[in-house]
Amino acid sequence: MPDPLPETPRIVAAIALLAMSSGLLDAVVYTQYGQVFANAMTGNLVLLGISFLSTDRTEVIRHLVPLLGFTTGVVLGKYLLRRHRSVSVFVALLLQMTVLVLAGLFAGSISSYGLVAVLSITGAVIITVIRKTGDVSFNITFMTGNLRAVIEGAFNAVFPPPPGLPSGPRVRQFFIVGITCTGFLLGALVGAFSAKFFGQRSFWISALLLLAAGILLRRVNTASDL
Repeated sequence: MPDPLPETPRIVAAIALLAMSSGLLDAVVYTQYGQVFANAMTGNLVLLGISFLSTDRTEVIRHLVPLLGFTTGVVLGKYLLRRHRSVSVFVALLLQMTVLVLAGLFAGSISSYGLVAVLSITGAVIITVIRKTGDVSFNITFMTGNLRAVIEGAFNAVFPPPPGLPSGPRVRQFFIVGITCTGFLLGALVGAFSAKFFGQRSFWISALLLLAAGILLRRVNTASDL
């Protein structure tokens, strides 16, 4: 497990920016590059299952590519945590920013399979090394678990459990994970709009959001033993 980030307003703002970048990226990739997701693997699994009923085998390959990329990215993220833990956050962000800048320049001239695979790899590296602040877990791409945590946190805040029972998620988790979900949704809205008018240059917006998040995270030191 990666070490948790400090729970500060600056870190929470960085998490929101990371989620926005992720949502924007998924919207752009889905609308412009074959109706697959670079980050939201739940959606890709559903689409892969549906594609098995198609007579076109390329449909299966198209939805399998991001899943394989995601698997590779998780492995790379774990390697970073074990071998280069102190710089894992910086390396993960720099890696995806570089890919996004290049995608904004050359996406129209390379294979969509290759583009989606690389974006899935770099996105998976980020969510492997950044997934907790304080004692609150979050995910900047998988919204199902986040939504559950938000609802649980709201419920426990309004209806506190009786004394002696575990309190469960409370207001802090409701706030932090709620911001993550909101950021992802806003990013998806911006991505859908920018993809329509700016095409592949929309990737640069996602890169700028990552850059802003990286600036907020610049003093974070995650060095510790596994």
